[in-house]
Amino acid sequence: MAKPVICFDLDGTLLDENEIIHPNDIELLSIIRNTNYLVSTGRALPSIKGVFSLNGLFRGEKIPIPIVSQNGAVLYGPEEQLHEFHSFNIETQNLLLNCVRKFPQVPFFLFAENEIYLINPNQLAQHYASMWFYPLKNLKNAGLPNVSKVMALSYKRDLLQDFVNMIQPLEIEASFSLNFLLEITPAGVNKGKGLERLLSYLNWELGAVFYAGDGGNDLPVFKISARSFVPITASEHIKTQADYIIDTKKTGLLSPILQNAGIN
Repeated sequence: MAKPVICFDLDGTLLDENEIIHPNDIELLSIIRNTNYLVSTGRALPSIKGVFSLNGLFRGEKIPIPIVSQNGAVLYGPEEQLHEFHSFNIETQNLLLNCVRKFPQVPFFLFAENEIYLINPNQLAQHYASMWFYPLKNLKNAGLPNVSKVMALSYKRDLLQDFVNMIQPLEIEASFSLNFLLEITPAGVNKGKGLERLLSYLNWELGAVFYAGDGGNDLPVFKISARSFVPITASEHIKTQADYIIDTKKTGLLSPILQNAGIN
């Protein structure tokens, strides 16, 4: 029998609304033992390292857990070994940036592998950039490299939907990870595809994946997982897509999944 792979999203899943990991989960991640853990997130590596460090995990060392980063655009093996980096082709990137310029009221984060740039900054974007440990670069002082993900942030959902409608003809994938958070990656790049490729690098079996997530960007992984889990705080739509609902405030995230997978 294939060894279970315990794969999980970060924001809203392993992390609560204050970026805190439940003590039970911290204990389990501190003693990784022989468990095949795997992170799947929209965050870039510096942000992942920052939030783990905030919770006392992997400080001063490379993250030992494989990572599907930026919704599948960047893939890392254990110890942050880079396997793949997928950026938009230059034509699509330029067309996408032209669309971005038509929405000056919406802040956009542009992701490279380890750099993040902010266009149309406002107080909301600066707040989340700080909370999410985004090491922002200044576009005026640096040329824009190949971009792997674009993220739009606004509490005005109609503006984000207008942007989605504009970019629909482009070779991209777009999903709402939160109601106010729109994420765009190159065509064919999502968490599900990224997980499949990373598992191949690791020689781990897809059929053994137990996955937990809470957003629209997690749905491609629900479809290919052996069993799927969602925190009780997720939207009703996401809950209906998962096999199990977890009250993470009571138990943390990982214990119920490990029990379901037959791991003591």
